[in-house]
Amino acid sequence: MTADAQSGFPYEPIAAEGTREQRRRYWGIARGLQAVDGLETSEHLNELSEDNINGVLTLDETGKLLRSYHDEMVHAAQRAASPSLDGDG
Repeated sequence: MTADAQSGFPYEPIAAEGTREQRRRYWGIARGLQAVDGLETSEHLNELSEDNINGVLTLDETGKLLRSYHDEMVHAAQRAASPSLDGDG
């Protein structure tokens, strides 16, 4: 097996939910990858990840809530940047 082709590395999905310790480790890795790129995770993501770690939310639920929040923030930023139709912006 070499790193020359993906075929040498068969896809092996992990148990998405795993144990509490595994979830904490996975979220730590995700935060670390953001930090390597000079990014900080939002407080909202930190709260959702803690809920996932503690078994309150599944990974799927966490992802849906995070994507919904992100979409809301993007739309709010777009609305703020767009001129108002009533002449106030």
